[in-house]
Amino acid sequence: MGTPVRPDATHRSSPE
Repeated sequence: MGTPVRPDATHRSSPE
């Protein structure tokens, strides 16, 4: 949620 580098990384952090 800080640096949108990879959509996969964000999805792993938050299921939403």
